[in-house]
Amino acid sequence: MVSYGAGLTPMSFAGFLVATAVGMAPATLVYSYLGHLGGSSGQAVLWTLGTLTLLGVLVLALKGTVVARLAGWQEPRDGRRGSA
Repeated sequence: MVSYGAGLTPMSFAGFLVATAVGMAPATLVYSYLGHLGGSSGQAVLWTLGTLTLLGVLVLALKGTVVARLAGWQEPRDGRRGSA
């Protein structure tokens, strides 16, 4: 979906390739690592998947807090800073 959206923007093809490579690198590394562990130990795969699941739950749990803080830091449209 993101790739289709990027095709509608004035982004250059080279920029698209770089952004895609950077965006895919973390998942590629994780999948490769899990594949490596799968050949050596099933228990290691379970620990890795459990850890990744906990990290995902943590991100979802903190999402609301982070979004609320970022919304509070936005500058008002009238140019004044802070809340008064």
